[in-house]
Amino acid sequence: MTGGDLLRVAGLDPSQIDRNDIRSELVALLTRYASHFLEGGGSFSLSEWADLYACERVALASAGKARAVKQALRVGQAAQGSLEALRVKAEIDGGESHDDEAIRATVIGVQQGLKGLRGRYANT
Repeated sequence: MTGGDLLRVAGLDPSQIDRNDIRSELVALLTRYASHFLEGGGSFSLSEWADLYACERVALASAGKARAVKQALRVGQAAQGSLEALRVKAEIDGGESHDDEAIRATVIGVQQGLKGLRGRYANT
């Protein structure tokens, strides 16, 4: 990431923006893009951070803080019980955990049903 990248992604021309500009409407616009960047696993070095425009740094810091709060909420929800933990995992992995759990529960149910049938027919 280089200075001006978030501005360009937002459709703005970095040459038209003062490097020290931190107007709230500009930061709010960039924060949305910064959130997507961080959620997608984006990272940057300290030298890249130093090269960013002030509004980009503020937007990334704001997005990072919001992401940390969201993760803390997820941990709290997951700690409430296995159903909530499953919902959180499904949100993170697109439902794969939920599907795996449903398959596991179905297999256990079938196994228990077969044991019951075996027991019933073994006594006849």
